[in-house]
Amino acid sequence: MDSPSVVYDGTTYHMWYSGGETYNVKIGYAKSVNGSIWMKYPSNPVLNVGQAGTWDSKFVSLCSVMDTGGVKYKMWYSGDKSANTLRIGYAESDSRIPYLFVKNKTIVDKQIHWLLRLIRWNYIYSS
Repeated sequence: MDSPSVVYDGTTYHMWYSGGETYNVKIGYAKSVNGSIWMKYPSNPVLNVGQAGTWDSKFVSLCSVMDTGGVKYKMWYSGDKSANTLRIGYAESDSRIPYLFVKNKTIVDKQIHWLLRLIRWNYIYSS
C-alpha cells in the first residue's frame, strides 16, 4: 500500500491507495470508523488499469480524492502506458458509493523524464 488519500465524511474515513507490483499498480479502497482499523473493499481494485494501448494501461496510482459536499467523490490519479509517459486522469463516483469510480478523461498528457516521476504526486485542494 502506498500514497493514500483519506476523506472523512463525519462518520467514516474513506481511504483510496495505490497497491500492487511494479508496473501493475492499481487503486484500492478501504474504510474505517476510527481511522486505526481499516476494512478493505473485497472487490478491489476500485480503479483498474485501462485496456491495452490506452494511456493508463500499465498502471494507475497516486490518487487524490475530494468529497464534493455529499454529492460525489472526484478522483485525480496518475497513469502510465510506457516508461517515459506521465498522464493525470480524472474519475468520479456520482452515486456517493466510494468504490464505483468511472474514468472520465485525461487531464495532463505530458512526456517526462523518468527521474522526474519521483515528484509527480497529485494533490487537490478545495477551499
